[in-house]
Amino acid sequence: MTSPRNWTDRDLDSLFNRVAQQIESVARDFASQLVDVNMVIDIDSREPVIRFVFADNTAPDLERMPQNIGGHRVVPTFKT
Repeated sequence: MTSPRNWTDRDLDSLFNRVAQQIESVARDFASQLVDVNMVIDIDSREPVIRFVFADNTAPDLERMPQNIGGHRVVPTFKT
């Protein structure tokens, strides 16, 4: 794989597609509150993370969300 500084959109798409079924399973639990799910590069670690984006006026039970999927950290964020 490429070094963390060189992740391309294609690399991120490939990683996302490998764990798409697990992501979909989690997303179904939060469907009414979820705006988007994507894979991005974490600013601090420079590693890919799976980002679940929730509407800003929601209160999802984040305790139910896994900490990682397929070895990639899961990060909940809220759309503002």
